[in-house]
Amino acid sequence: MLLHSVIVVLAIILSLGDSLTLPNFSSSDYQNSISIRGKWFNRDGSSRFSNQVLRENEIFMQCLDHFSESGCNTRWNQRYWIRDEYYKPGGPIFFMFGAEGDAYGYIDAFYWQYYAEEYNALMIVLEHRFYGESYPTYNNTFEALQLLTSRQAIADAANFVVTYTSDNKLEGSKWVVFGGSYAGNLAAWMKQKYPNLVNSAISSSGPVEALYHFPGYVKTVSEIARELDSECYTRTCEAFKCMEELVNGKTCYNYTTPYDIPSALHLCYDVDFDNQLERETFFNRLVMNVWAHNSPTYSIRENCEILNKVTGENALELYGNFVDKSGRGGCLGGSIKSNEEDILKFINSKEGRTSGAAGWFWQTCYEFGYYMSADPELGLFGHDTFSGHPYGSQCEKQYGSRFTTAYIESRIADTNDYYKAKKYDGNCTIFVNGDWDPWHPLGILEASETSPENTVILVPKAGHCHDMLHPSSEEMRQAQKKIQEQIGVYLNSPVCSS
Repeated sequence: MLLHSVIVVLAIILSLGDSLTLPNFSSSDYQNSISIRGKWFNRDGSSRFSNQVLRENEIFMQCLDHFSESGCNTRWNQRYWIRDEYYKPGGPIFFMFGAEGDAYGYIDAFYWQYYAEEYNALMIVLEHRFYGESYPTYNNTFEALQLLTSRQAIADAANFVVTYTSDNKLEGSKWVVFGGSYAGNLAAWMKQKYPNLVNSAISSSGPVEALYHFPGYVKTVSEIARELDSECYTRTCEAFKCMEELVNGKTCYNYTTPYDIPSALHLCYDVDFDNQLERETFFNRLVMNVWAHNSPTYSIRENCEILNKVTGENALELYGNFVDKSGRGGCLGGSIKSNEEDILKFINSKEGRTSGAAGWFWQTCYEFGYYMSADPELGLFGHDTFSGHPYGSQCEKQYGSRFTTAYIESRIADTNDYYKAKKYDGNCTIFVNGDWDPWHPLGILEASETSPENTVILVPKAGHCHDMLHPSSEEMRQAQKKIQEQIGVYLNSPVCSS
């Protein structure tokens, strides 16, 4: 490698959900997976990219704690991968962060390889601490888990960049950071916090605003359902309206109490509707395990195809027949209590750790929240059927009494204060979102929301991180063309390197 060559870091980190795969679950698939914080994890701990691995990893000796004077006295093995077939001397280096999961196979995945080919780039993937096989410690104490934060992850990347540059005599190089979803945050935040290292950043579907109660996710799913199938939307809305009326002490059709709901939905377990948390957890499961997905188009169409074929004497009976026909009735998932016990058991298992579920569970409790709640505006799944508390309450059960709602909200406020949320003050950053991505309400969506030195791209009818995949529409092809061109603009801009 040559002195003063350009390094482009594409920190493409996929997270906050199954952003690269479409849901197509049968009842047996649900039994083999577990939903945690709106994301599906394989119960056996396996990675969805395990069959795409073409290259073996290398090891970087990483600092344990970047914010302690003695933090680099202790080091640990962090995995990274290199791909060099596009690289030419003087070309950039694209760097991809691993996120909340095993990064094994990322080096050979995603659309970034076409950018690498265009810019003659060397490609590097660095696995996120506490995920995959990059564990600083297997200790689960509060003190140890405090080492799992976005701040440490960004500092890991900065340390890697500095060391790699020095070891390969690349002083004076430029860095561009890419990220998708949670890593879209990291990409933007690295440009913001390490402007001396980073030339520019591409933040794909980055939910830069942390939030405890997050109704925007469900609202986006509702908007998509309304546009795709108005009949299905109306049927679903009428069913949840009936259930919400029962919960609020009214009658609906021939139903007189919320305790009529489980049998109407063909469920084999009871629900204590007088217990607010159990009631909200019930509705959370009814919505999130059926309708919610980071790329919800497929699941909505699949659900609506079934729902529009079933019949019933009233909206609730019809919806119950849909639940039964779709394979989500009976005892699937177990009672509210047993399901929560199952989640916490998985979080504390080896499989929970290797799948990434344990680490992401911690980060949502300690940094971000992102707890999906009912949408009070459209009210497709009820206007006030569930809040973020079904998720938030699990933090205290897992990590102890300090994790009250107030404590979690204070941690979220600290995150927003540190990174500025939507008041992003970095420059030379490309924010890419799709308006059919349920996470997009937490992102930067309009040029007026940020500095003119940044670029904002909102792709119509695109889902979560879809700009990181092969284009499926002309709008996406144009968005990816603009991203590719803007990388070159920023690389040649003296403003971005200052």
